[in-house]
Amino acid sequence: MKKSKKYLLIVLAFLIVLGGGIAVLQLTKAPETTDEESSGMPGSIVLIDRSLYDLKTVTFELKGQSEPITVEVSTDADNALHYKLAGNSEKLPLKSTILQGLGVYGYQLKAMKDLGVPEDLSQYGLEEPELCITSVFNNGDQTKYYVGASNPAGGRYVQLAGDDKLYTASISDTAFSTKKDMIDTSLIPVNTTTQSGAQATITCTALKLGGENYDPEIIIEQCDPQIHSHYLLKQPAQGQGYYCNDDTVNNKIKATINFTAKEVMCVEPTAEQLAAYGLDHPKATMDFSMDILDGGTGEVQHETHRIQVSTRYSDGTYPALIDDIPVVYAIPSSAVEGWYQVEPFSFRSTFIILPMLTEISEIDVQTPERQHVFTLERKAQEADSTKYDYTVYNTEKQELTYATFQKYYKTILGLTLLSDSEEAVSGDPLLRVTYRYYNGGQDEIAYYTSTENSRQCVAVLNGAVYGTVRKSTVDECFQHAANMENDICEMS
Repeated sequence: MKKSKKYLLIVLAFLIVLGGGIAVLQLTKAPETTDEESSGMPGSIVLIDRSLYDLKTVTFELKGQSEPITVEVSTDADNALHYKLAGNSEKLPLKSTILQGLGVYGYQLKAMKDLGVPEDLSQYGLEEPELCITSVFNNGDQTKYYVGASNPAGGRYVQLAGDDKLYTASISDTAFSTKKDMIDTSLIPVNTTTQSGAQATITCTALKLGGENYDPEIIIEQCDPQIHSHYLLKQPAQGQGYYCNDDTVNNKIKATINFTAKEVMCVEPTAEQLAAYGLDHPKATMDFSMDILDGGTGEVQHETHRIQVSTRYSDGTYPALIDDIPVVYAIPSSAVEGWYQVEPFSFRSTFIILPMLTEISEIDVQTPERQHVFTLERKAQEADSTKYDYTVYNTEKQELTYATFQKYYKTILGLTLLSDSEEAVSGDPLLRVTYRYYNGGQDEIAYYTSTENSRQCVAVLNGAVYGTVRKSTVDECFQHAANMENDICEMS
């Protein structure tokens, strides 16, 4: 082959290969795009792009809702953002996450697709938009856009005011929030684990139950503590009041904090609406105060709360008002039934009084047969003057065994309550026990045979009827006192 012909064949082969490569490049080349689609990422067609710090208000007009929702955005001296629901009570407990989520729709909007100019808006739910969102910025600028029906391919149809084009954009359910949706349903929140990381101790300081279910009201207050009680039932009561069971009182409080409402029924109710829910005259009200002790720092936080409820619904919830929040909630029965309608006696301690034996200087026990006077003397210890040694004597001033007398003391304390009583008493008591204390005070409990129940006695504390006890237990006290005179107590 001639040299020139050989070179010609090589050039032709090169051109054939080069041509094939160009053809491949043409086949794999990306198609030309419009300006709107040039970014290549879904949702990147920018319709509104401002700074959140520029936003002043954003208003949501939801189809079917008579009252629009306006979120106000502001900053403080530290440039921290604050959100507020305009035109509504500042006492409304709003969900900050929803307010912040609504704010996003005020300054940013990106479309997923440009659908051009539609012939018929009714096909897209925009002839009567589902939602209209209007933003006002700090410099006076305004934007407005409309949100229509859902797009089967994703997102919702949107249209800017003054723009004939139709777009699809990702609009979450947050944008369709009503005022009810924004109300926090976590009620009477108390952190049981404190800032120090220690467990918090919750102690009731006062409790009152009222409403139609309570006439008279039940009133419980703190008192000078006894061994068995830190509370007195002051009403309904006779005399100084009745000692309560501490756990019963505190458990009522603990069951009524940190609960979640089942539903927000009405926001900022009118007087007519309150009456419709039965909350103009509540069935039951609970007013309480509590101290929250930080076990790590020793700091105490004091809180006061009020709950008002009406008649129970068929689903087990109760319409309720909490504190001064202008919202009618439906709250669960677990937060109500422990105090909705209870007897005053259920709060009471079964002990009438329970003084410490070390505080008693003398116990005077009078039975139909005789009077027993047991005297306790104490002497400060030489090693520690704050501690005492005790000696006990019988009526004849004979020394008794202190450990045996401690057992006898339990027999007197065994005269515990069975029920409340309003029975009038007269005549001489079956048993009278008088406690005299080293501090000069005294308490007297007299037990009268009941005229209403022959198996019971009516206990009278310091002249006021206190309740009923078993008569058989009172009768046993006669023999226990006689045995103790001889330094005998058969109680374990």
